[in-house]
Amino acid sequence: MSTQPLRLQISRYVLVGLTNTLVGLMVIIGCQAVLGFSPYIANACGYAVGILVGFVANRNWVFRHSGPIGISAMLYVTMFAACYGLNLVVLWFGLHVLGWPAALAQIAGMIVYTLSFFVGCKLWVFWRA
Repeated sequence: MSTQPLRLQISRYVLVGLTNTLVGLMVIIGCQAVLGFSPYIANACGYAVGILVGFVANRNWVFRHSGPIGISAMLYVTMFAACYGLNLVVLWFGLHVLGWPAALAQIAGMIVYTLSFFVGCKLWVFWRA
């Protein structure tokens, strides 16, 4: 595992997440406003760029991983998909079981996604022997 203090990793992870969100949003807006893409295609482009930016920044700066890039990339995409799925489960549960307002359910899903993705990246994706 990384020898960096956990607090430093978490701080960097939060900064990467904020930057990644801003970059993804700029790509989405640019694809729609400048390139004339549909909202769905623009959204896919924004998320694709976001996943790439997030992977590079998390691998190189947050977790300082030096293992094989291909393996860590596949693990990163897998972890993203699993955490996004968990986000959707929390969203559904909040809306349909707990009866929460949509904004509260979205926030809960985002928190679960963010925390589970950090733990998954730290313990699985960018783990070092």
